[in-house]
Parts: sequence; structure tokens; C-alpha cells
Amino acid sequence: MGVIEDNAQHYSVNGNVYSKRVELVFMGQEFSVCDAISVRKGLLPKEIITLMFSKNEKLFALRNFNLK
Repeated sequence: MGVIEDNAQHYSVNGNVYSKRVELVFMGQEFSVCDAISVRKGLLPKEIITLMFSKNEKLFALRNFNLK
């Protein structure tokens, strides 16, 4: 298992390495979020990608998907 690095950048919390950190401010209403990670062509893995969501450094959601 590796980490997709956003232009050779990564973020570490308690020894866990993440591709990117995005901070959101919840204002009491549902909202949409769109973000991206820039990766050089040919460097994306062909296996399952895992997206993890955390709050205050605690995991609260995890999603797996395959790139097509």
C-alpha cells in the first residue's frame, strides 16, 4: 500500500501518511466539496484507491474505489 503524493507533497499525522489535507468549516448545512490531487501521468496505481475522512485526527469515513 502506497500513498499518492500530490506533486511530491504529503501530510503525516501520528505516523500515518496522507496525500493531502483539506480543512472544511461546517456551518450547519449540507454542502458539496470538490478537490483534486495532481499526479504525473503514469504514476497512478492500478489497484484500489482508499479515500479517508477524518475530524480532529480521528477517522469517521472510508471509501474505496477503482480508477478507470
